[in-house]
Amino acid sequence: MTAAEGTRRLSFGERLARAAAVLFDPRVLIILLLGFSSGLPLALSGSTLLLWMKDVGVDLGTIGLFALVGVPYTIKFLWAPIVDAFQVPVLSRLLGHRRGWLVFSQILLMVAIVFLGFQDPLSAPWLVALAAVEARVGEHARALAYLEEARILADDLDDRRRASFLFNLAISYREAGDVEGAIRVGQQGLALYRAAGAPFEAATIENDLAMAYLATGNLERATELATEAHQQFEEAGDDRFLSAVLDTEAQIALAGGKHDRAFGLAARANQLARDTGNRAVEESSLITAARISRARGNRGDAEERYAAAAELARAGSARGRLRDLLGEWADLRAESGDYQGAYALTAEAVKVN
Repeated sequence: MTAAEGTRRLSFGERLARAAAVLFDPRVLIILLLGFSSGLPLALSGSTLLLWMKDVGVDLGTIGLFALVGVPYTIKFLWAPIVDAFQVPVLSRLLGHRRGWLVFSQILLMVAIVFLGFQDPLSAPWLVALAAVEARVGEHARALAYLEEARILADDLDDRRRASFLFNLAISYREAGDVEGAIRVGQQGLALYRAAGAPFEAATIENDLAMAYLATGNLERATELATEAHQQFEEAGDDRFLSAVLDTEAQIALAGGKHDRAFGLAARANQLARDTGNRAVEESSLITAARISRARGNRGDAEERYAAAAELARAGSARGRLRDLLGEWADLRAESGDYQGAYALTAEAVKVN
């Protein structure tokens, strides 16, 4: 063999085969599974649990207390000697001391994770969690059904938590098309938040109620509620929530025929949404701006904004919202005589599951 042959550069296929041989070695796969199973509980009991609680409306004080679930990881030097000193019945005899504890701990973790999945940070076991999941993917009718069933179990909540529950229920009512139900339940939640001295949380319901009143054509009441929410979020310096209210105000202005004001509000809402990473409002404000351009007769600008909103929606929006957006965009193309483009968007909307 010549020196050149001995130092021959491996082909891509040969390098890939060698890498696959290492990655699929049984010992490496075992390490991979152990790494996943040891890291998953930490993630679930940390950020995932806190985000879940925030999504279903648990107050910040309770969420802060739940951060204490990380304490066992901090004080493991206290309980680690127990693992060294004691044997696990049966498993240690069959697998050895270390492996016995590994298998035993994995079994306990699986049981704990399943048990966690069936709990509820509020008071309605599992049902509100299911509702939150369904609402996030756009199945508001099913979310409403879960929340209505859970409502029966939520009578013993304090005012603040009951208000949070009613807020989620009002959103599902509105998204399912029952605007009157959304207003009725939203007003109840708003009264409870005000009684509990929670102006920031009350502003979130005010914004949602403004959207509900807008759907009924009551622009005066919608404007009052949106203005109150705007003032609260501006005083709190929360640009993320403020972007949502600005988009609501833009939609109200559009309904009132004030196109210039509506366009300015939508532009500001979009800017704040991008600055704060609020993708939902970024998408919604683009749709609002597209509607304004459409009302002005500027179909080219509307097309561009629908396209930008659709790009965001395809990346992670709820299925129902994406379908509605594609349908609205298809209508614009049909009005412009682009029937082939309208058909393509309609076909895409039909395929959204």
